[in-house]
Amino acid sequence: MKKIGLLFALIFVFFVSVSVSAPAEFYSPKPDGKYDNHVFLVDPQRFGVVALKNSVVRLENETEFEGPGGQKIPRVITGGGIVLGKYILTAMHVVVQRKLMAQTPFGWVELEAKKISEKNSAVLNGAKIVLTMIYTSKEDDIAVLKLPDGVSVPNFPYEIGNSDDLEVGNFVYIVGNPLNLGIIIRPGLVSATEAPKETEEVDGKSKNFFVLSGGIYTGDSGTPIVAVRDGRFELVGISEGVFSNASQLGFAIRINVVRKIIGECKACPDDLKNIFIKNKTR
Repeated sequence: MKKIGLLFALIFVFFVSVSVSAPAEFYSPKPDGKYDNHVFLVDPQRFGVVALKNSVVRLENETEFEGPGGQKIPRVITGGGIVLGKYILTAMHVVVQRKLMAQTPFGWVELEAKKISEKNSAVLNGAKIVLTMIYTSKEDDIAVLKLPDGVSVPNFPYEIGNSDDLEVGNFVYIVGNPLNLGIIIRPGLVSATEAPKETEEVDGKSKNFFVLSGGIYTGDSGTPIVAVRDGRFELVGISEGVFSNASQLGFAIRINVVRKIIGECKACPDDLKNIFIKNKTR
């Protein structure tokens, strides 16, 4: 028994000495040109969250409908948009109410009514600034509006990225206006690079979307999804919607879809197109 005990003691000492002498290997991320699954490479001194937040504006659409009896029915919806120079990029369903809809215990239903007026505003420091519609695409659920001359709003401070480079597991920031509570930044992950067909129940095409976990809520539509590439922030998408009964799972429009549409848009001004040409990363 003493010899067996001595043998076990020697084995124990051997393993302890090996574990102490062998240095532990720690993961040390290095730039690789890909979108990151973390924020380890972000320089804390250049972590411009305030500038990012200030470049997102709350949008308000005020539409008036006329019912069958001639009664006026006002409807107000809210969302957000991204400031790109003197333009605001958003989702079309934030700034266009095509039909008068009402929510029932059985879902949304369309009411008989005719749209008679519509106005879009950016809410800045409590004041409403009326915007001009420049371009809309119902098929892709994209809209661009223009700020009035003389109104200055902080510009989106980072590059427009390449959504084709996104991979499952990439870290993102969701910068939105959840439940109309104001501009709030939350972390998220790319959960799928393609969205299921069910997303086509809203405006847009499923092939134009990618799926996010982390929470997209009512009011977030039209706001930016920002990824991190080698520690640098890039705009990779626009919040689009959330899956029913899954508040932690949403989907966004790929920024490359926006780049292509704006580039081919005959009605879009050249200075708007140049924003996407100059920001054609990788």
